Amino acid sequence: MQLTLQKAARINTEMDRVFQEGKSEYLSHTTVHTNHEICQSLESINSEFKLFEKSRLTVQNYIESLRIDGEEVIGLRESEIKPYYYNYTNYKEFFVDTEKICQLAVPAPFGKGHETVYDEKVRKALEVSANRIEIIDKKNGPDFDTYFGGLAPQNKKFVYKLYKMQIYQEGGKFERHKDTIHAPNHYATLVVNVSKIFTGGELVLYKNSYEKNERNELETETEKNENILHTCKFTDWNEGSILFLTDIDHEVKPVKSGIRIVLQYDVYIEDIENKSEIKKTVEEDEEDEGDNTECPYNKDLKTYLCNEKYIDEINTDISDKLLSQIEKFLIGEREEEGELVTEFSFLLSRHYPLTVTAEFLKLGDRKLYEILKSKYNVELGYVINKFESDYYGSYDQSDRKCLEVMSYSDIQRFLTDFSELEDKLEKLEDKSKKVVPLFVSSGNFHNVKYQHYIEFTGNEAAPAEYSYVSIVLSCSIRD
Repeated sequence: MQLTLQKAARINTEMDRVFQEGKSEYLSHTTVHTNHEICQSLESINSEFKLFEKSRLTVQNYIESLRIDGEEVIGLRESEIKPYYYNYTNYKEFFVDTEKICQLAVPAPFGKGHETVYDEKVRKALEVSANRIEIIDKKNGPDFDTYFGGLAPQNKKFVYKLYKMQIYQEGGKFERHKDTIHAPNHYATLVVNVSKIFTGGELVLYKNSYEKNERNELETETEKNENILHTCKFTDWNEGSILFLTDIDHEVKPVKSGIRIVLQYDVYIEDIENKSEIKKTVEEDEEDEGDNTECPYNKDLKTYLCNEKYIDEINTDISDKLLSQIEKFLIGEREEEGELVTEFSFLLSRHYPLTVTAEFLKLGDRKLYEILKSKYNVELGYVINKFESDYYGSYDQSDRKCLEVMSYSDIQRFLTDFSELEDKLEKLEDKSKKVVPLFVSSGNFHNVKYQHYIEFTGNEAAPAEYSYVSIVLSCSIRD
């Protein structure tokens, strides 16, 4: 859906009504499929993409000096102790003035639903915003794309913008959360280690969202451990930094000793320009380098070429297979039910802001959109899990029939009703609706947002248009 902020606000009003009252004229009941062969193909598409990338890069590799409010807290200074292999007198050592950093920092808030709050039970940390920080880079500057550019989407490049310095003293932590989105093209988060010595404070990334298992109970400790995607310690020699998608659930474990300091960058995606000119240069470079070229590349178009070739190679067969499976399913439903199924939906593997468009879909979700778009009408809609009690209550999930989606026809009606929407909100009544097949990749079912859930987001609350929602690709057969 191509949405203006006004339209997004109206949709958000409608969604609030859905979450509070469980009613909407624009949601359809579903028959959820999680074990169909189509779902296995979805799993194949999603499994080909990486969700994060780690590297040895630390601030010492690219920062000459860092100042907060004009005071230097990171940089080089004369050292009285010289390594034995230095035979000159001007040896300088890299220093981090942790004491001064803590003095200049302020308590760090976080988002709780639509509110920005402080609560040390959830987050105990300090921060320094980017507008107070001045960085002087070393001669070559930070070449982040050398380490992380290979994760950029096809036809896109990464743009890195310093967001904040985060400080966790002894006992500091941040419970499980997602990072706040700051723009429609906000794609990932990059965290670069500053501290030299600390224990604890691990950054834990999770595969699936929310602390729920498939029975919709709070995860046991065993299930929580099985849900861990990666644990970044930063104190390991090969883990100085990590880049991960904004919607990945993650937490900072309590710091046991020392002070954990990191720089956090927002990572945005932008179009690559002048592809044809750079392509010629890249191909010439590859001829010179022979077979030694590897991903990720440190040039914009090398990243583009790498991803383009990689995606095309792995997905040609999957694309044909998935379209064939869908056609087989539609024929089978017609023969079994005696009716032609004209609409169906796919739950996307990632969470997105309310204003998301196809351009900003991530990883396998973008590829799935391209596959479906080649044969069917496709729109982006939302899906909710309609439970009857709050987050910590018990749930009745009989046959998983509590999912409702904004189907393709629901979206078309909704888009034509904007002029009347405000008047209609008071008049809508729940009524019987059609049933739409919904395909869910294995393990993603409990990623669907449910009623009354209030999530934590990093640093501040997200505005309505950037709130995370569960998205579906709603399809219909072309006339």
